[in-house]
Amino acid sequence: MTSSLLQRILQHHVLANLSFLLVLIMGFLSYTAMPKEKDPTINFNWIQISAVLPGASPEDIEKRITQPLEEGIAKVSDIRFISSSTSTH
Repeated sequence: MTSSLLQRILQHHVLANLSFLLVLIMGFLSYTAMPKEKDPTINFNWIQISAVLPGASPEDIEKRITQPLEEGIAKVSDIRFISSSTSTH
């Protein structure tokens, strides 16, 4: 049954083109019927900060880069956890 249908499609180019067109139309209709959300809700519950500044001490990096970043990010709602690390290399 399947092989005869396949042979028929391969022998009749019009049938092959119509089948392909049918698949395209069905795909387009399925895509447009899918539910979509305009502005999806994205939850960022945790953030990890890595700061690297060669030549500076870890204390300077933490005081001048990491802590201000943590303080600014802490003002954002829905943040539950902030993790940070500093390095010189």
